[in-house]
This record gives sequence, C-alpha cells and structure tokens, in this order.
Amino acid sequence: MLFRSNRTVPMVYAIPVDGKAAVALSPAKTHVNGASMNARRTHLGFVSQDFDKAPEAFVAKLDGAFTPVQASHVQPAIQAAIGTSEVITWSSTEGQQVEGILTYPVRYQRGTRVPLLLIVHGGPTGVFVNSFTGTANQYPVALFASQGYAVLRVNPRGSSGYGKAFRFANQADWGGGDYRDLMTGVDRVIEMGVADPDRL
Repeated sequence: MLFRSNRTVPMVYAIPVDGKAAVALSPAKTHVNGASMNARRTHLGFVSQDFDKAPEAFVAKLDGAFTPVQASHVQPAIQAAIGTSEVITWSSTEGQQVEGILTYPVRYQRGTRVPLLLIVHGGPTGVFVNSFTGTANQYPVALFASQGYAVLRVNPRGSSGYGKAFRFANQADWGGGDYRDLMTGVDRVIEMGVADPDRL
C-alpha cells in the first residue's frame, strides 16, 4: 500500500506486485490519513476529515468498494463558525496550472473585499490538503477567518500531490516559479473580488 496526496486529498493506493501503476483504493474526495491494515488484510482503519469536519476514525473494507464507516464520535460539535473553504485553480506564469485552498471570512458576503493572508507551506514538497480548518497548528486559519481575513494556502510548483514533473518544477529555481505561483494566486483572489489589493 501507498499513501500519498492526490492534489489536495490524501489517499491510499494499492501497488501491484507486477510493477504496474498504483491503483487508487479510496475515492478522490475521501481524506485518508494515519491508515493501518488489520492482520487479515480485509479492513483499513484511518482518520478522515474535511474543511468543516473534525478528524474522526473510520474503517473501510478492502473489497473494492471502499465504503468508509465512521468508527468514532469523539470530536465535539463545532460551536464556533470557522469560515468556508474551497479549492481554487488558476494559470500561473508559463501556463502552469496551480491550486490553492481559499478560506473565506466567517459570514463572508459575496462581492465584499476583505484583507487577505497568504500562508506558504514549507518543504518545498509540502502540500496543503483538505483538512479541518479548525485544527490547532502553526496556521490558525479558523481564527484568522473569525477575525475577518480571507486566507489563501497555495500549493506552488515543488509541492507533492501533483506528480513528479510538478514536484521537480522548482529544482534549481527556488524563489522563481514557485514565487510566481504564489503571487498569481493572490492576483486570482483579487480578480475574484474577494481580496482587497490594499490589505494584503
């Protein structure tokens, strides 16, 4: 088994012993993390989450259908508004297609321009994924959204989850194409009418 991100979604893959290409076991919209197979190799336990769903434990049969069943209900109900998030795509320089996760301020009204925060991941092969926005980490996205900020998290060239060519696209070019990917992402959010160009 192989665990890797497919764009912004961590997934699980089967690796055929004959050397053929890996086959996705989990659906393209199901976040699979911290996975472990049972001793009989019939089930997979894992943690799943989404922008608006806190992490919980799930179990799925490895019978081809991969229909996850939630096995835990330990996360408290979300009491605070955390802002909505979506994956956006744009064309960067040289025609490079780039994705980022845009989180809107709590109670955002379409057409309103708001201050924008750009969060840059490390790595360079890091990747922002569809994880719960309210998770405590070094980027308190939900807190920023609650204070009226839009937050953009870009997966610039060099990020994992987009194939080898994309991951190697910033080789010997740190601060070049990846920087342009970040800046064209900011431009995209301005073009969308969300970001205030005077409050970046």
